[in-house]
Amino acid sequence: ARRAGDFASVAAATDREARDGVVTGARVCLGGVSDTPFRSVAAEQALIGAQWAPGAAAKRLIQGVAEAAAEEVSPPSDGHGDAEYRRDLVRHLLTRALQTSDSV
Repeated sequence: ARRAGDFASVAAATDREARDGVVTGARVCLGGVSDTPFRSVAAEQALIGAQWAPGAAAKRLIQGVAEAAAEEVSPPSDGHGDAEYRRDLVRHLLTRALQTSDSV
């Protein structure tokens, strides 16, 4: 249940540019995985140069990007979730953010 003052255990935000279906620039930012917002260079590098088009290849690309980000972070464990739970949230939320940011 949502309550006043609640915050996300993990948050994901993405932005990317593409030319002729190829990703030319990308930014992937995560919250809740470190003391400050975290920019996932590994996820961005996995996106840049990749073909961005609907279908199975895009789904595999997105899964790889989400996995790269999850492996790169060292999230804290606390009363809201342990580190592995937060890595799972990174995978899920980043996949969702990339899938809904454009038609894929």
